[in-house]
Amino acid sequence: MRAADSCQDDEMITQSRLKELLRYEPETGKFFWLANKGRGKPTKAAGCIGGKGYRRIGIDDADYSTSRLVWLYVYGKFPDDECDHRDGNRDNNCLTNLREATHSQNLQNRRKAQARSKTGFLGVWKKRTKFAAGIRFCGKTIHLGSFATPEEAYASYLAKKREIHAFCTI
Repeated sequence: MRAADSCQDDEMITQSRLKELLRYEPETGKFFWLANKGRGKPTKAAGCIGGKGYRRIGIDDADYSTSRLVWLYVYGKFPDDECDHRDGNRDNNCLTNLREATHSQNLQNRRKAQARSKTGFLGVWKKRTKFAAGIRFCGKTIHLGSFATPEEAYASYLAKKREIHAFCTI
C-alpha cells in the first residue's frame, strides 16, 4: 500500500484527459480548470485539502492526489511508487518540489516525533534509565546506542540521518 498521497484509481485517467480538463502551473504547483471544462472556475485552483493534508482533485468520479496528477501531467505516467514532497509541505506541488521515492525514502522527510512519542524526539525512546536512539535504513533498524539524555540521543540520530540521507535521494 502506498502512502497517503496515493490513489487506488491511478490508471483510470490518462495524460490527454487530464490536459483536456486542467492546466498545470509548475511554478505555483497548482492546477486550474480550463474554461467550460470540469467543475470549477478557471481562476480558482482545483481541488481541496484532504484529511491528511494532501490536495486532492476529483475527476470523472474518481479522486486523485494532486502530486500524482502533476507527475502524470508532466511525464505522461504516474510515479512507480510514491510521490515525495521534498520540503515536507503536502500542498506544495511545484514540480521542483516533487520526486519519485520509495516509502523508505519518503520517510526521510520526517521532522518531528509522532504524537504518541514519550520522549518528544524523532528516533529516540526511553530504555530503563537511559535514552536509546535508532534509525531505519534499507528496511533495517540501526541502533545508535544509549544516552544519558534524550537530547544526546537525538543528536546521535540527527548525525546518522545526515550521514545516510545522501544515499536515499533519487
